Amino acid sequence: MLTAAITLACALAAGSAPASASLAPQGEPGDPLVITGTIVLADGTTPAAGVTIQLWQADAKGIYCEGACPPGRQARLEATLITGADGRYEIRTIRPGSYPGQRVPGHVHARLSREGCREQFPDEFQFQDDPFISDNERGEPDRQGRFASVMRVAKGPDGTWRAARDS
Repeated sequence: MLTAAITLACALAAGSAPASASLAPQGEPGDPLVITGTIVLADGTTPAAGVTIQLWQADAKGIYCEGACPPGRQARLEATLITGADGRYEIRTIRPGSYPGQRVPGHVHARLSREGCREQFPDEFQFQDDPFISDNERGEPDRQGRFASVMRVAKGPDGTWRAARDS
């Protein structure tokens, strides 16, 4: 399914928190992953400062929480960051696994918010090389470029997977 770029149509505000976050604690089993990008306003180019990005994902086995998640939490692996003046963000985590016994691609959820703006839930961050991505979804990066929810990924010499997505 084609999706529009997620953009914010509201006044600029300065961000004060770090523009990077780690979802996975040190020593979390799984392949390390870094996702970078820029949040932009509705014009598709102006960086959106001060956007809160809440993130959550399953672990490498596709599990959000062993048993029930603690109250107020979506998953064991969660984080929040706020974009800086340049709208950029960096997410450090591990590659999420597919849900056990299902053919659901590994993915990272996001919620975008900023004072004076409507909260937005962009399409999940997905990975082009995931075996459960359809051929149509696999072509998203070619059709939508930097705004595609399905991202190209590459494994660096240090063993870390890297991907980029602008919203």
